Amino acid sequence: MIRHTHFYKNYVVMAVIAFFITMLQRNLIFSGADYILLVALIVMCIICHRVLRMPSNSYMILFVFFILMMVVNSIISSYTPNLYLTILALFLSVCPFLVFIVSYSVLMSYIELIQYINILIKCIFIIAISMYIETVIFNLKSEGILSSYLFMPGFAASLFNQAIILCLTLFMLTKQKKYLQLSTFFIVTIFMTFQFKAIIGTLILISIYLIIKSKNKFKTIVMISCVAVMMIVVGLQLPGFRDKMVKYTKIYNVSDEESTGIARVALYMTAFKIANEYFPFGTGQGSYGSVPVNIVYSKVYSDYNIDKVYGLGWNDKVNFRMDTHWATILGENGYLGILLYVLLMLYPYRFYMKKIVKRNYAFVFFLLTSPCCIIFESIVLSIPTRLAFMLIFSGLSGLILREQYNNQIKSKSNIIESHFGKEVNG
Repeated sequence: MIRHTHFYKNYVVMAVIAFFITMLQRNLIFSGADYILLVALIVMCIICHRVLRMPSNSYMILFVFFILMMVVNSIISSYTPNLYLTILALFLSVCPFLVFIVSYSVLMSYIELIQYINILIKCIFIIAISMYIETVIFNLKSEGILSSYLFMPGFAASLFNQAIILCLTLFMLTKQKKYLQLSTFFIVTIFMTFQFKAIIGTLILISIYLIIKSKNKFKTIVMISCVAVMMIVVGLQLPGFRDKMVKYTKIYNVSDEESTGIARVALYMTAFKIANEYFPFGTGQGSYGSVPVNIVYSKVYSDYNIDKVYGLGWNDKVNFRMDTHWATILGENGYLGILLYVLLMLYPYRFYMKKIVKRNYAFVFFLLTSPCCIIFESIVLSIPTRLAFMLIFSGLSGLILREQYNNQIKSKSNIIESHFGKEVNG
């Protein structure tokens, strides 16, 4: 029991440290901080538990097959960098799933789980308050009302969406109105950042919540659709949103003799071209949009003629080479790789619906909404590569599944013991 208590506290401390360090602006932390903290978490888990647990054989098969696919893909590709960078890229690709496995190895009680979710919400709340304070004190100017020197507004806005999901999950579990109030605070904060992808993510998660809670689901869907259209029309009329669209159009549409095109669009179009040419694989680990490209560059960019696109060249002042997540997964791993990646992300929801008999729909909401928001918002940013996000959509999913599955086994054991006791007494 003492050992369990210490490990629970250590896990929570590691999570809190990871939240604040990995959400900082990249120029404020050393390179690779996310992954050093992740390795420390894995080592701590192995020391305390001696073994990493897999939730099921099917997950293990899917996970191993994903790794083998990446290994084979890297071997046959002519674009793969040296062995060290290839292994590094492979490790970075599986990090979210390692967090899930590590967290599933941790057994928390129901009360500890609720306490841990509260701690995550408090961490994100502190980040939001810090942004408000910075904006007021330093009179920061940006495309949104809120900005920060410490934290990256784009990633922070997406993290606030995860906070909304956590708050709504606890509201469904506890019926305490303070969680609805906190959700409202995070919604307002997201709109004040003027981050388009996060705002759309907010609309998606609120829609899922209302549909789950609604008795007349068709009427709710129609109502949500009408409100969403109205919000988009009104939002496009606001000066802040228009200014931001003009700004990013100028950034991505720099046209001269040396540089033409839009980086993010070029990355996606090229990724589909690669996936079609190398079907079902891609150009291999570390060759397209991942960390090694920032270290040694990649011949893929010149061979597909996107090295002239502003931000994708080796000597460009602005670096957009790692500007998306799904373009990287598709370009390096092909259609097969991106399919396996998404299946692994959604596996916790599938596992819960298949294995847990007495389902708690608060957890159903979290297990479905959290990864879906991450999947959508990662069209723009490399969100799944940040440890702070991994600890929610992967880590918390693992903790929930382990607690619920363990509780189900205990309940079955109690029923069997009770039935056996009655037979003996009889």
